[in-house]
Amino acid sequence: MLLRIARWRLAVFAVTVSLALLLGVLRETTDDRLVWNLATLVPLLLALVLVVSSLTLSNRRQQSWLEARPAVPELSTPANPVLILVAAGQTLLLTGYVTNLLLDPGRDAVMLILAVLGIAAGVLVWTVAIGGFGVRLRPSGIVDRQPFGSLFIPWEALAADRPIDGWTTRDVTLSVTHPDLVRRTGLRRGGPIRLPAASVRPELLALAVTDYATRPDRRSLIGLEPYQAS
Repeated sequence: MLLRIARWRLAVFAVTVSLALLLGVLRETTDDRLVWNLATLVPLLLALVLVVSSLTLSNRRQQSWLEARPAVPELSTPANPVLILVAAGQTLLLTGYVTNLLLDPGRDAVMLILAVLGIAAGVLVWTVAIGGFGVRLRPSGIVDRQPFGSLFIPWEALAADRPIDGWTTRDVTLSVTHPDLVRRTGLRRGGPIRLPAASVRPELLALAVTDYATRPDRRSLIGLEPYQAS
């Protein structure tokens, strides 16, 4: 189930937004009390189901493989299915409120600002959920792309004998011996480099980094097929 949510994240986004807008407009334009009740309760119930599902599945969100993208080529951490479920739930909850504010011309400026902020929050969450952020392993090095900045760590920047300093349940810390080779964009600052492992098992990510950092001859194979622990 988690794999399907991650792979079909764009479809989940399209269906969620379309359904939320449809129910929001229907609630604000109908004169039928039953239709109004259904248009109000359905998004609330669906959002509750999505939030409960995300909490239930959160301990299984970390996958034991890296996706292969031969066209780049690269290996990438999978999309986080739990974040996708949270984004869908938030959309269903916020859209009715935002629709009410935008369709009611009598609202004051403060309420309209709140509507704009609600839209911005939804855009931000969905951007993080489906925007292709995460860790990428490429023949030239490691890319860590996040909403507020990115890192590029060439393989040559890592300690040749021990490229990993350690890991936790949330991230993997790299052992960087040549920080001058690391390229940073956006708001990424100096300090220890930790690769996020929200959607993949940290030990697998650490194993993959170690594998390609210590064996240069294998880097040309990156992205040809998914990476899994043997």
